[in-house]
Amino acid sequence: MSRTLDYPEVFTPSSPPHSSELFVGREGSIELLFRRLRAPGKHIAVIGGRGVGKTAFIEFAAQEMRRRGAAREGEKALSSSFSRLRLATRRLLRVVSARIRSGRPAEEALIVSLCCSAGWTFQDLTHAVLQKLGAEGNVLEKRSESTGGLAGDGSHVGVPIGLEASRKNTVIRRGAAATRFNPSAFFEVLRRMPSMLIVLDEYDLTRSKRFHEEVGELMKFLSDHSRECHTRLIVSGVADSIRELFKGHGSVRRHLNPLPLAPLTEPDLHRFLREAERLTGIGFEDAVRKTIVENSAGHPYYVHLVGLASIECMQEREPGGFVVRQADLEAGMRRACATVFDGVLADYGTAAYSLTGLARSVVCEAVRRALANRGPYRVSRSSLYSDFRATGTSREDVDKALAQAKPILRVDGPEVRFASALLPPFLKTLLRVPVSRPRKRVVRRRRKGKRGQLALPIGTEDAPD
Repeated sequence: MSRTLDYPEVFTPSSPPHSSELFVGREGSIELLFRRLRAPGKHIAVIGGRGVGKTAFIEFAAQEMRRRGAAREGEKALSSSFSRLRLATRRLLRVVSARIRSGRPAEEALIVSLCCSAGWTFQDLTHAVLQKLGAEGNVLEKRSESTGGLAGDGSHVGVPIGLEASRKNTVIRRGAAATRFNPSAFFEVLRRMPSMLIVLDEYDLTRSKRFHEEVGELMKFLSDHSRECHTRLIVSGVADSIRELFKGHGSVRRHLNPLPLAPLTEPDLHRFLREAERLTGIGFEDAVRKTIVENSAGHPYYVHLVGLASIECMQEREPGGFVVRQADLEAGMRRACATVFDGVLADYGTAAYSLTGLARSVVCEAVRRALANRGPYRVSRSSLYSDFRATGTSREDVDKALAQAKPILRVDGPEVRFASALLPPFLKTLLRVPVSRPRKRVVRRRRKGKRGQLALPIGTEDAPD
């Protein structure tokens, strides 16, 4: 095989694919995103489970917008304009003139991409947008203050007395990035700017309920005045619904178009692996490729992580090798599980490795049923009761096992759900859950016929003459 890229450049579990050739299975969702952006006054919420490729989808959508036409990076597009206009706090709303405004459709707008964090506030959002556009706050003065005092108890002989010092640095800024905006005031800023797409990735990480309320208010202002302001928001995060993404702030739903991302199909993942083979010159045995795809349950993150770990194990076994075999896959899956339960799924690692007895059996059955449904990863308690009734296990024992399986499984009324959508594929690998339950052999009863006559299946009315 010819080699174009090194395998760490192709299998990238920690970042989106670097090549558009490796972005597969989302072409229809990209077109749907563009169509929904043309709807006036509507913002977009990209939702889905962890590891289904939301960040990669957002990144590729932005690249596709730029490729199709006039879409530009916000920080490059307006930096010179802002530096010339010298955005001061009181002049900000007056100076940005209509000559930099644009009536371009959304897919030709400026793109400002941001990544949220747990402690974000609405002020962090507004300042990050303005800084991306070049509206840096002017640093007027930097102060450094030193304070000192005595430390220790001088009343006792032999106890040393020392000098305790501390330093405090203060930066005073003035300008747009130093202004505190509420949603109404920030809308007035956006109304005087070109059309923009503000992309907020990892939106689910932000814990502040007030932040979600203020973002919802900003969306309402933008939607209600969509003829005057063409700016839209695209938010992306781990959630099953808009209400869950916005931490219960349900009134924002009328301003949002949800765009759920389902797990990829098996043909799409096979296409990715074959493209990876072409680019890296490293192949997978057919059985290995099939196992990776089946175990992934449609999660690209799993395919990237296990594929990378398997190739690394192959290179350790055979330096310079170019075929990943079954033994490499087994070692790679163990390494991938250790990596993910020490990283992305660290909150569940201890519980996953300590599962024993009935609790382990219940989790295995929940994994099998959840993967058969292909998301959302929930199973009914009644189905688990039914599965274990045949083994003589009572409902009370199943409920105790579910309690022992926390925090992996969460009981929500009649349903049992996984704490993270990324758990089922990795638990399937860790616990060696079979792809499907062995089918029971069906024995058809036959009528007893007289000697010399053909025994007929039940339900046959007439015997042959």
